[in-house]
Amino acid sequence: MRSTSQSSRVLSGAGIARALRPHSVRLAMALLGALAIGLCFLPGFDALDYYASLAVAAAGGLLGGFAGVGVAREALRRPEAPTVGAIFARAALSSALLAALPAVILLLDALRVKNCDPLEGLAFYAMGAGCSTLFAGQLGAAAGLATGGRRRGHLLFAAVWLAWIARDLWHLYAEPPISAYDPFVGFFSGAVYDDVIEIDAPFVAFRLLNLLELAILWRLVGMAWDPLSLRVTAGRLQRATRRAWISLVALAIAFGVAYGLRSTIGFERDAADIARALGGELSNDRLVMHYDAQTIDLEEARALFEDHRFRLARVEERLGLHHPRRIHSFVYGSPAQKRALMGGSRVDVARPWLDQIHLNRLSYGDPVLQHELAHVVLGGAAPGPFHVPTRGLAPQMALVEGAAEALEPPNGPLLVHQWAAALRRAHIAPDLLAIMGPGGFWAQPAGKAYVATGSFLAWLLETRGPERFLKAYASGDLEAAYGQPLAELDRAWGAWLDGLTLPEDAIALALQRYDRKAVFSRVCPLEIARLEARIGEAVARGELDRARALSEQVAAFIPGEPRGQMLLASVRALDADPEGVARAVGRLESLESTGEATMTRARELLGDARWRAGDLPGAVAAYAAIAERVQTEDRRRNVLVKRDTAASPSREPILGPYLLGESDDAEAVDYLAEAVADLPGDPLPLYLAARRLAVDRDFEAASRAAASAAPGLRTETAGLGEDTRALLDRENAYFLGVVEIRAGRLERGMASLRRARELTPWAGRRLAIDDWLARARWLGEDHEN
Repeated sequence: MRSTSQSSRVLSGAGIARALRPHSVRLAMALLGALAIGLCFLPGFDALDYYASLAVAAAGGLLGGFAGVGVAREALRRPEAPTVGAIFARAALSSALLAALPAVILLLDALRVKNCDPLEGLAFYAMGAGCSTLFAGQLGAAAGLATGGRRRGHLLFAAVWLAWIARDLWHLYAEPPISAYDPFVGFFSGAVYDDVIEIDAPFVAFRLLNLLELAILWRLVGMAWDPLSLRVTAGRLQRATRRAWISLVALAIAFGVAYGLRSTIGFERDAADIARALGGELSNDRLVMHYDAQTIDLEEARALFEDHRFRLARVEERLGLHHPRRIHSFVYGSPAQKRALMGGSRVDVARPWLDQIHLNRLSYGDPVLQHELAHVVLGGAAPGPFHVPTRGLAPQMALVEGAAEALEPPNGPLLVHQWAAALRRAHIAPDLLAIMGPGGFWAQPAGKAYVATGSFLAWLLETRGPERFLKAYASGDLEAAYGQPLAELDRAWGAWLDGLTLPEDAIALALQRYDRKAVFSRVCPLEIARLEARIGEAVARGELDRARALSEQVAAFIPGEPRGQMLLASVRALDADPEGVARAVGRLESLESTGEATMTRARELLGDARWRAGDLPGAVAAYAAIAERVQTEDRRRNVLVKRDTAASPSREPILGPYLLGESDDAEAVDYLAEAVADLPGDPLPLYLAARRLAVDRDFEAASRAAASAAPGLRTETAGLGEDTRALLDRENAYFLGVVEIRAGRLERGMASLRRARELTPWAGRRLAIDDWLARARWLGEDHEN
């Protein structure tokens, strides 16, 4: 009855007082409380969510262990020492109290800082900081008992903690995953920009494994505990009952099975596990591409592998550098698969020290591939252990990402320099000197940070050559490499940007694309990202009522930001609700932060909603009103095509469902083939069919359709405005050049691309065309094809 009575007193007032009595517990509580107060004033960590939980877990997973040692030492000094079970229970109560204080402080901070979902925040906190502090406390109590209550218990716990952390850090370094699970820290997501973070099955399974580890610990200490000497002894362990040994062996077997299944469960994987899960592989002496064989067929894989070879050659040619080791590329079939296998569902990742890149499934020609390969090739010029420029032990992320951005082909209408110049003229450009400083890169919105550093380093590469560029990357010291203070280089670059001539819409387009807050400066970044992901899933399933409710929830969280109203407008447009879209447009007009390009897009959604609701004149009027407003050329082309289609009695019933996304995607080619037959002589269905055929990788048929559409796009066609035909002709010339190259007709493709280059007014598109022309020349010279 002694054990039962002591255990029942643990949660009493006297039990709580005993749990708080040790000096180490009170010190740990004071430190965690101070940490929580500090987090209240740190953007991104000032609400009870994943980020705050991670910070508290990292501290609680250490301090909780020392507190657990203190609980054991204090209990063993009492005249009537409690049982082992009661000591572990008292340590658990101490851990719970330690974890509760920061949670209370962060919850109270919700009176000052918006917390969109405190219940979900509490769940993250319980799984993260709560479980980490509890695990550490139990391990600390065991260390205290194992050392008979002496101070060596602190050293024993510290040694175990350091070994465990070192082992998990080594796995992060030596293997592909950027996310990690650790009993003292919880779940580390790995990617700052990947803001969809959830409590998933692997996290729950990992915490259950931690509980199994504690059960083994409790059983082992209980078997070895000598109540007379108040010590853990080998003799006592040897004299343990058969039943006790059977239970220990059963627990050990259960742990062994669970740990052996860690890759299957999903909380720890290595490169071999990931390669097996993907299943596909292509290689040569320079590259190995692992790809998801379930979603990427062999034809697509071979094209992607060719793209890898071309992009690697481009990076090495630009830098005058030959990468000496084989590069491994992992191409995942979906963001969900990438998140499950290595983390970072929405970000592509390079690991230069492992000569690896990790990519979501991408299209042939996607410039992001060159960006990631650039990280690895540049890593060949930088010293280990990480092969990136560092300041002390910290990577210089502005130099790491800016250098890769400088080597990436453009993916938009403007060059990286033009985007940077537009940011300056819009007065939203980040301070380069601040970005280049410690932590400055992460303090900025990703888009602005990438553009500013990418333009600056591209300017250095273009004006000073690759030798000093590589020297700067290797040393991390720009001033030493270029022989000038960074401030002087910044002023010279800024003056050069200010002298660039920009297209008329450049500033408005830059505001739409880059005028956003950094992750840690946004309101409820994780909750809103989760809701946006759920909205996308609901739309994909056709659950528009659910998508509408979720979008209203997001808009309520950020009433002063255009992002919320744009989300509302998008969902209501899909739901054929022009009145709802009009209300969102009205709210956008009332917000000072709404840019001109954003308003144009919102009014396009109004036209879509009217069209879906059957109001064709209203839709045509909405599209016509924005035809010359600020927007990208791709958006303007879509607007003009929709304007002319909605206004055409012959086209509208045939092409309308396709343009509004209401046709069956699986039957799109057949649908458009019927449209071509129903609208003879009309170049628009031919143009649309060509693009759809290219999606299905039927480049021969796509080439024929695009070539057939070309004459009609260059001459007056009934029902297609001159402005529409001009943009379609320009795009069709570019598209025809690309599909001819994909079909293997390099000269014809290059001829069409040269015509597209002459037609386009956009410098970014001209450089992208130059990239395709270089690819065609490379393919003509390449002997491996």
